[in-house]
Amino acid sequence: MNDSDLLESAVQSFLAHSGPALLDVKTSANELVMPPEIHASQVMGMALYGVKASLHGKMGEVVNLLVDNFIKK
Repeated sequence: MNDSDLLESAVQSFLAHSGPALLDVKTSANELVMPPEIHASQVMGMALYGVKASLHGKMGEVVNLLVDNFIKK
């Protein structure tokens, strides 16, 4: 499945199945796990990562991280 709109129904079908089942969910490698509370030190850490990655020629990774987590929602 590649459509996130179908995920909820797929999980419900998976849980309703009486026997063994496997649910294969595709996620982005750049997807961040967001904590319940965001602290300034975490924001600074992400900003530092972005600067270091950019300076090391990995601007594409930074852009993908931003798009996958903050723009494409």
